[in-house]
Amino acid sequence: MQTAHFVITLFNLALWDADKHHSPTRTAAWLDRRCGLFETFCLPSMMAQKGARALRAWLVFFDAATPEPVRRRIEDWRRLCPALTPLFFTADQVRGFTGTSMGRRVDFITSAIASHLTASDRLVITTNLDNDDALASDALSRIEDAAREGCVVSLTRGWQYFTAIRAVTAMTYPHNHFLSLCERAGSPLRTIESMSHRRARQHYEVIDLDGGAGWLEVVHDSNVSNELRITSRIRYRRLRGAVSLAPFGLDLSFTPAEQRRANRRLTLLFVRVALWRLRRKLFRRS
Repeated sequence: MQTAHFVITLFNLALWDADKHHSPTRTAAWLDRRCGLFETFCLPSMMAQKGARALRAWLVFFDAATPEPVRRRIEDWRRLCPALTPLFFTADQVRGFTGTSMGRRVDFITSAIASHLTASDRLVITTNLDNDDALASDALSRIEDAAREGCVVSLTRGWQYFTAIRAVTAMTYPHNHFLSLCERAGSPLRTIESMSHRRARQHYEVIDLDGGAGWLEVVHDSNVSNELRITSRIRYRRLRGAVSLAPFGLDLSFTPAEQRRANRRLTLLFVRVALWRLRRKLFRRS
């Protein structure tokens, strides 16, 4: 059975007007910041992938109004990572994508995938990767090994890296947004982008893969939504001793002393976020 694996990254499509701090996301400064994060975290992690035998293309979706300086950077990225395939769409072409649950309009994505399929393909895997996050170097191969038609694959364990306080922590997050959907080639494709990652288990059987960290979620000031998550679905675990992000293809490490200090900063952050959420909940009830 021949498998075609596509990694999908939505870069700067005209979908969200503001980030989690209500700052605009369609400015030159925001775009430059996203390019920097992409070059620091996302791109190196895809360049470091090993054993992904079925990877057909890394489809990266850009707004058609992307300025020329950024387009030149995109060409540099393509030279570094030949799998990267940039595609450009107008706001009208992607209208309806931000629908809820299974109501997202993804024909612009499925059309792009169709152009890369062959008559011998039997299984199509689509994996979501945000443009400011990273995958472990064995993530795609692990997904391909577990893939089964009609299922979603979840790498349940990953790390979070907080850029503002330079701290990294481990987490178990089965409902994460690094999911992969496995579909029969030749059928109308939905792709992993057709649904909210929070709703995947309502629509598909999910194969949970434990083991080592499969992804790195980067938390920074200009995220649309990422943050420290305090919910019953997520378990955090402190990392101790020397810590390296080399498994994600990144040249970033912490000595044991640096990691101890980072863990203290994370504790303070957890307390601040918990108190903020409590105050917000009490305010809503009043």
